[in-house]
Amino acid sequence: MPRPKSELTNNRRCVSIQLTPAQHAEWKRIGGPKFLRILLAQSMEGARIKSGHATGYLGKTLKEVA
Repeated sequence: MPRPKSELTNNRRCVSIQLTPAQHAEWKRIGGPKFLRILLAQSMEGARIKSGHATGYLGKTLKEVA
């Protein structure tokens, strides 16, 4: 039986930017995609709390990534 598709494999979107070498080095230092995923999740959680639809605690902070 095939496994159900997750949110990540079913609805993928690609985000792309151009960086200077110094910006790229900083991007790698702060965690790259991992940092961005945590930042986006925290932003979404904040929006849910403000709208009154809080569903849970993320359990990670941006300080844990750095």
